[in-house]
Order: sequence, then C-alpha cells, then structure tokens
Amino acid sequence: MRAVLYARYSSDNQRYESISGQFHCSEEYCRRRGYDIVHYYYDEAKSGTTVAGREQFNQMIEDASRGIFDVIVFYQIDRTARNEMDYYASVNKLLKLGVRYEYSAEGIDVSTPNGKLTEGVKVAVAAFYSRDLSIKIKRGKKENLLQKKHNGGISPLGYDIEPDGTYVINEYEAIAVKKIFSMKIEGAGYGKIVDWLKANGYKTKRGGDYSKGAIHDILRNRKYIGVLELGNSTKHNSRKKADNYMEFEDALPAIIEKKDFLTVEKIMARRRNGATNAKEIYALSGRIFCECGAAMSGTRIGARGNKYIYYACSNQKNKHGNCDVSMVRKDKIEYVVYLAIVDYIKAHKQSIIAEFLNQSENREEKVRADELRQKIGVQKNKAKNLLALYDGTDDMVLNAYKEAKKTLDMMEAELIDLNKNDYSAINKDILEAFIDSFITEVGVSDAFLKKFFDSLDVKVIVNNKNAEIQLNLSVLPFVVALKGIEPLISP
Repeated sequence: MRAVLYARYSSDNQRYESISGQFHCSEEYCRRRGYDIVHYYYDEAKSGTTVAGREQFNQMIEDASRGIFDVIVFYQIDRTARNEMDYYASVNKLLKLGVRYEYSAEGIDVSTPNGKLTEGVKVAVAAFYSRDLSIKIKRGKKENLLQKKHNGGISPLGYDIEPDGTYVINEYEAIAVKKIFSMKIEGAGYGKIVDWLKANGYKTKRGGDYSKGAIHDILRNRKYIGVLELGNSTKHNSRKKADNYMEFEDALPAIIEKKDFLTVEKIMARRRNGATNAKEIYALSGRIFCECGAAMSGTRIGARGNKYIYYACSNQKNKHGNCDVSMVRKDKIEYVVYLAIVDYIKAHKQSIIAEFLNQSENREEKVRADELRQKIGVQKNKAKNLLALYDGTDDMVLNAYKEAKKTLDMMEAELIDLNKNDYSAINKDILEAFIDSFITEVGVSDAFLKKFFDSLDVKVIVNNKNAEIQLNLSVLPFVVALKGIEPLISP
C-alpha cells in the first residue's frame, strides 16, 4: 500500500513539534501495517474549522485524483477538519477516487459499521469543541477589553504590557509613533518613514526592520488614540465593520491626538481612492530589468494632469548601491519592444509556421495519446471480461475488476487532458492569418501588450544606451497562449 501522511497544527499555542509528533505516530502506524510512505503533507498554523486556505490539504486531495497513493494516514479525526460538512465532503471525494483514509492515533476502522459510528461521533465532538472554543475565546477577548487589558500577541510599537495585562506607554517607542504620524501628515511616503526608522535605530518588537506594510498598519491602528476594538472587520484588511464590532474609548493611554489620526485617515483614503481610479497596467512588469540586475518598476512623476509614467531601477528607488541607469518612459519602451518583436516575427513568420506544424505532428503528447488509445481498448476488454467472470461471490475476481476499472479511469482522464491541447484543426493558412492579426502594430492596448509579452516570455534588459530584448519563441507555448482569442482567426 502506498501511503501519504497528513499533519496540521493550528495557531492556538501549537508549534512545529506538533507536526513531527503526529508524523512519528503515523510512521509507526504505517510500519506496523507494512505501508510504503511516498509523501508527507502538512499545514502550519491552519485552522481546522475549514479546509479553505489549507494549501497542502487541498494539494493532497488534488494529488489523490492522480492515483499516486492508496491511503492517507491522519493522526486524528480533528486533523482532517472540525467542520462536519468539510469533513464528509473531503472523505467522500477520497472514497470516490478509491483512496482510503485511516487514523494512526484513533484505533478505529472506518470501513466497519462500528468504525463508521465512532467516526461520526468523533467528527461531531470535534466540531462541537471547535465552536465552543471559538465562543470562549471571543468571550475572553470581550472580557479583557471591558477590563482595558491586552488581548494577547505582541504589543504595538509605543506600548508595553504590564503584568496585569494593562497598557503603558513606552516613551522611547512613542517618539517613533509620533514621528510616523507627523511625517505622513507632511506628505512623506512609506519608504521615507522606513528610512527614518532605520536611521534612528528603531526595530520591530521581533528585532527586524520595519516594512512599508507595517507602517500602513501603524497608521490605521486606533489604539494610538486610546481605542480598543473587537471584531473590527468582516475579513482581513476590510474596512467594513462586522456585526459584532465593539469599541472601547479611553481604554489605554493615547499617544496620538485624535485630530491628527483623522487627518492621516483622510490622506490614506484620498490616496486609496486615487489609486483605484487610475490603476495602470505595466505590460513589462516583472519582465524589464536594469543592467545592474535589479528589476525596474513603474513610477509616476508629476501631478494634476501632468503625470509621466516611467520604469525605474528598484535599486535606485530603494537607495541600494550606486546604479546610474536612467528611468525610461513606460509608453515608449513598451511600444518599441513590441515593434521590435513584431519585426522579428514578420521576418521569420514562415519558419515559425513550419516549426509549429512540425511540432504539432511529432510532439510527445500526440505519441502518448495514440499509445493511450490502444491501451484503453485493451483495458476495456480486460475489465469487461473480469466483470463477466464475476458470479457475485468471488472477491478475488471482484477486486481484480476494481483495479482494472481504476486503471482504465486513470488512462481516460489522462487522454482527456492531452486532448485539450489538440492542434490538429490548425493548418498553415489559419496559423498565418492568426499571426498576421496578432501583429497589428496599431491600436494596441496595455492589456494586449501584457498578454503579448507574457505569451512570449519576454525579458528586457536596459542600460543608458540601449535595450536588449530576449524572448522565448517556443512555438507551441506561443500558440497555446494566444489560441482562442476571437475573432482574430477564422476556422
């Protein structure tokens, strides 16, 4: 039996050691049963109340459909999910795929009636525990707020926590908090604020440097005007208040005056709305680099209708090193790169078409698809013959049929995937018309340019004299990326 192990620890005071402990128990379980462990999956600090956001769990379910393992070994039922709907949805998927699931620390066999009964009880208990714990945590947080006490975690910059849980101002850190707000009111960006903190030796509570995101969070933290909040948003970073939102004024000593806090709020709202209304598409984002090796990123210069947009070396923007490569105009560099590629494709169009037709005839996927069609025919006959032999009592014949059917399903699923990339309907005339329509040279939008550059995996390296353009003119990815853009080509 090919087995995979899954482990998880949530954020409620558990650590990585919890993962290793779960794996150790499951490894011993597999050793006793002679299972061959082929992979380990684990999620760190993930809640069991839902499978959403549990990347490794979801990857494991997806991998189950590929037939690379036969059984999943969990540590306990609550490592699978603490939500009944998620739990049964997940295990039903596994059962439909022919994948078993077992628990190394539970001592139950879910394939038996007694085991299923025990499983149902444990799932219900785990769900009850999760909901009850959530209620108690919320009640405890509310009680702490009523008593004007800290609710856990690291205290914000500018405050220390007394042994009784109350807040007290850290005078040294409060200087930095006041400076952050005053710089923002004066028009400083996050980068300049970060630079000031570094220059004056300020570190985060964990000992690291402050990021732009951390400055943003500080400027929105209502603790600095003496307000403690509970249930402050419907989801992370949302500005919409939840139904259970509560706030307590004068719950801790204020560092920032309310009028200054409100001024910063207005500045941030104005910038946020402006960014939403004037979002730029940088078609070469992630594809244009300075000769010093740093990426070049979009930069706006000017205001009130006289804005100019450039790509600038990120080393220069972040004041790293001594790079002197000048900024380049966004519209000019994007269009020049596009025209250079168009000229190249025009000059080599016939060889591009010939190469595509050659690849479409000889590609490995086509060979594999032909091979699969032959094997599927043989496998269908094998399954049909086994089913005909089954008299309703011989488990050996039944198990052989199930294995044959499982293999057949896997082959047919692989063939469906291969057929998605079938280019047999594309001939020389269609391909030529397609390429001609795609290199129009006029009326191209930023969105069009981005898709064009992405499809060819373009890379541009800029210095003060010229720009070097690199592209991956691998024919099949080129056509796959552009295939289906209607009505550019006609059948």
